[in-house]
Amino acid sequence: MAPFLGKFYGDCLESGELKIQYQQRGLSINYYAMSFPLRIESYSHVLMYGLGRLRDKLGRTHP
Repeated sequence: MAPFLGKFYGDCLESGELKIQYQQRGLSINYYAMSFPLRIESYSHVLMYGLGRLRDKLGRTHP
């Protein structure tokens, strides 16, 4: 799926080698020294992931 990874995608993800980072130029996925920018259309998927579970856990009135 991603030939630049040293092992399978799932293995890299589970071991924490793939990281999402926010910098001044936007969100990117980083694999060691390599940085791949995310398309702006993907931001909502990243930022909203798990928000419903968090709202259920904290309650709607939590600041």
